[in-house]
Amino acid sequence: MNNFNTYINNIINESILDITRNSLDPTVFEFPDDKPPIMHPMIKTQIMTDIEKFKEVTKVVVYFVVGSILTKKYSPHSDIDVNVQIDVSDDNLMLRIFDLIKHLNGNLAAGTTHPINYYAVKSTYDLGNTNAAYDVANEAWIKEPEDIDLNVKKYMERFQNSVNGIDFNTAELRRDIIDYEALQDMDTTQINELKEKTQEKLQEIEDGVEALVRSYKNVTSLRKQAFDKDMSPTEIRKYGKKNKLPENVIYKLLERYYYFDFIKKLKEILSDDKITDQEIKIIKKSGKDLWK
Repeated sequence: MNNFNTYINNIINESILDITRNSLDPTVFEFPDDKPPIMHPMIKTQIMTDIEKFKEVTKVVVYFVVGSILTKKYSPHSDIDVNVQIDVSDDNLMLRIFDLIKHLNGNLAAGTTHPINYYAVKSTYDLGNTNAAYDVANEAWIKEPEDIDLNVKKYMERFQNSVNGIDFNTAELRRDIIDYEALQDMDTTQINELKEKTQEKLQEIEDGVEALVRSYKNVTSLRKQAFDKDMSPTEIRKYGKKNKLPENVIYKLLERYYYFDFIKKLKEILSDDKITDQEIKIIKKSGKDLWK
């Protein structure tokens, strides 16, 4: 086994996905005697305040928290995912909702390291797609968490295939930025066609960013498809639950090791279809954060 595979084996074996905590996150939940855990009042208020902003735009049918933050397999940076079912048919209102979500998402829950993220949907959420669901307003568990024994080792090969391409493109992007900065430091008297060479290198940077964003979209799309379809008899026998499907575990592993934090920043930078010198500095810093 090569050094890369050995390294990946080590981090997978130590993965937070393999660790079951003794309780839910105490920064998110309180634990009343003889009662199920409830969300801390400050976080409850924070979410309900945000939901009021949704209601200013359109009707909110129901909202609740889903995902790993409701289980004993949370990480220090697990998202607090809030599913928000809305009743809207007007495209302009949907655009306003998307703008609102962009503004709200990523803010840390009070007193925690967990970002709150909102997901607006028009249809009823399939509770089979989550380990647990929590009604914030009524402080009630819609679906209580289950302890899931997940052997991550059996997902190794697919994870390596996914991370190999992303690692390669990340390293290539880093090299392109170094070359670009070197060209910027040169004088036109030192090198012929400096402007053209600088523009070519800038285009390579943009191509690298686009490749990483495509990787993120592909993994996200495969995960969504896996959750949207019914499990086959073979998948039920092999995985048991949708949360244990490879598409979801691969997504969670890439999220766990901060690849998606990095790529999401690239996605924001690419939104205006042009990368500036200032944005290149942001990419450089984000890349350092990825490997810190």
